[in-house]
Amino acid sequence: MKVVPFVAETAYQAVEKIREELGPQAVVLNVRRLPAEGLSRLWRKPAIEVLACLPDGRNGREDRLDELKRELGEIKRELPGIRNNGGGVRGQTIAQSGYSSGWRIGMMLENTGMLPVHIQNIVDRLHALHGPTRPEPVGRELHLAGALLEDLWPRRLQFGTETDSRIHLLIGAPGVGKSTCLCKWLAKSVLIDGQKAMLWRLDGAAANVAEPVSVYGEILGVPVMRSWRGYALEDENEIGFIDLPGWNWNKSDAVSELSSLIQTWGNPRLHLVLNGAYDIHLQLAQVRAFSGLPLSGIIVTHMDEESRWGKLWNLVLGTNYTLEYISAGQNIPGDFFRPTPELILRRQFGLK
Repeated sequence: MKVVPFVAETAYQAVEKIREELGPQAVVLNVRRLPAEGLSRLWRKPAIEVLACLPDGRNGREDRLDELKRELGEIKRELPGIRNNGGGVRGQTIAQSGYSSGWRIGMMLENTGMLPVHIQNIVDRLHALHGPTRPEPVGRELHLAGALLEDLWPRRLQFGTETDSRIHLLIGAPGVGKSTCLCKWLAKSVLIDGQKAMLWRLDGAAANVAEPVSVYGEILGVPVMRSWRGYALEDENEIGFIDLPGWNWNKSDAVSELSSLIQTWGNPRLHLVLNGAYDIHLQLAQVRAFSGLPLSGIIVTHMDEESRWGKLWNLVLGTNYTLEYISAGQNIPGDFFRPTPELILRRQFGLK
């Protein structure tokens, strides 16, 4: 019995190759994935290797081709063109997504978490600027796409509601990491920037049980108050923070209630906190839910748990808010920094 290996990108191609060389009596012995190596893994789909043979006269069956199609069909279902992007967008090939087959950047961006609607815009712009033929090597293609994304970045930095208040309120859904993020910002302000600070740990629709916030305030020598009594920051170098429990963003009346509370607190600067490891469509739904409030911008947390940093471009290109800070990890002080397009692109493509 002679075993013949077949390598193909899709199950359909494997069936055609086996049919052409071995005929309809072929038997599949083994199927395995052949992952792409090096930078090519960013745009190439995983290939499959199929080991097939012809049965001898004693065990041949007329339905071997049907069995072959069934087995390869199962493999096909297990090998989507691209992995799920964590944003409710199923795996799509370049042709399915409408990206040009000439450029690899469409699939590369989708593999890093960007949504097709923004990728198509990037691909269309690249074609208009540089033509339909992709440049070589792939590094040049990455450079051109990165330069275009950098050009789009400043447009989004002009949005957001600016106020004169130096008191900051972090709002968002439960579990997104608001209190940890606040403590990091507080530590940065006191220890690195040398600012005086005030901290209010207030109740909302639910009691505020974030005791670690008070503990960190005491460690840093920052006064922590449990009720609002109408305080104004007098020193120009002084900064204030309000810690609030997570808010039920699924109820419109709950967000309206929050809006009323904010007015009683002197209209502080509002920062919407999103969990960067969440599904991108969930993130965008939360942005829409809180968009009726005068948001200054967005802070993204838990980015140590998300390898697809391209997801951040969905917030930059798909909302009207500034991406203000990125937070990663639970350590205080820890990673808490202002994002730049260069930083995102490096992490997005695994560059040094």
